[in-house]
Amino acid sequence: MKDQAANTRDKPALIYSHGVSQCDDDVRTLIPSADVCKRTLRNQRTTPPVPRLLKDLGELPAEFTQIVGPNPEWFLLYNNGPNVNNRILAFSTSDGLRQLAGADTLYMDGNFAMAPNIFKQLYVIRVPFGDTAITSVYAFLPNNSHATYEELFQVIVDKCANLSYDVDVETLVTDFEDGVLRAVLAVFGRDVESKSCFYHLTQSTWRKIQELGLSTQYNVNAEFRLFCGMIAALAFLPLEDVIEGMRYLKTVIPQDPPEAEELLMYFDRTYASGSFRLIQQPVAMPSDALMPLRMRHTSPMFAPHLWNVHDATMNNICEGWNNKFFNLVGHYHPSIWRVIEWFQLEEATVSTIIKQDAVGNPPQRRVRRRYEDSSVRMHEHFETERLNSSCGL
Repeated sequence: MKDQAANTRDKPALIYSHGVSQCDDDVRTLIPSADVCKRTLRNQRTTPPVPRLLKDLGELPAEFTQIVGPNPEWFLLYNNGPNVNNRILAFSTSDGLRQLAGADTLYMDGNFAMAPNIFKQLYVIRVPFGDTAITSVYAFLPNNSHATYEELFQVIVDKCANLSYDVDVETLVTDFEDGVLRAVLAVFGRDVESKSCFYHLTQSTWRKIQELGLSTQYNVNAEFRLFCGMIAALAFLPLEDVIEGMRYLKTVIPQDPPEAEELLMYFDRTYASGSFRLIQQPVAMPSDALMPLRMRHTSPMFAPHLWNVHDATMNNICEGWNNKFFNLVGHYHPSIWRVIEWFQLEEATVSTIIKQDAVGNPPQRRVRRRYEDSSVRMHEHFETERLNSSCGL
């Protein structure tokens, strides 16, 4: 049991249960209590101290840089430290990069709440695999700057090239960050289409709801909550109908809370219609004459084609992974060592999925019925309004 504790990441409780199950009754009577045994097993491991500051993180111990098991493999993809201010750590495997290079679509997402305290965010890149998706790259990032994203993406492309994998991606699904979009353009070029998934859209809208101080209203005001859902449901309309959908929403803004109009105007300005800005100050005119204004239309920062999911088949990939990660770790900002251990465990699962697929047992997609039914209801609501409203929606 001590050897297993020292050489694996199995939990002491599991090691203890398995060990005593192999013992005769006479031996079991001589074994110390379960608590004593599990404490002894925990002491066999030499987990490094948890760094409080990024500068305290030196080189990673060997057990955190590879996939352990009967066939150890490198796992640390990139480490630009330790003596740098903007430390980046990225993890992957040769199989993970091979899947990434061969994918038509990459799903990229940053998680700030689940990153270790010494890093700004935990960033993952996932790829479609059969009817589901697998994680190809994990990374700890010190910030959310354009330069950091570009450095990470370039490292991935270069490593794939070193392994003779040609990255031939067509679509990148990212969150609503200008730095990410600019880095995608710099590394992957203009021929790659950038989009964002429904999860990113709802998260961005929720942050605005919080910023406007409307969280309580969202929880207690059913009419306002429905209105927020209708804003999100624009993503499920055919792309050519999104602007008409926005026009309809402007006719059904709830009176309570009054900030509901500000929320919709923000969404329209940022994600749908854009805005107008004054490009020429009015000139002096006779008192009884109207002063002409020259205005210029400004496109939305994130146009509908970036976030519309009407034709998408997999739009909750990022949300599913984040929920799974939180349920496993159990709390925000876990230690860096705990997160890497979880990466290693997930990578073992990914490797198994790939090997099972190779022998004709592909992974099956888990259908989240409640999520899909909700999406259908929102879409059907707009389809009904299309028939009943004079504006054509």
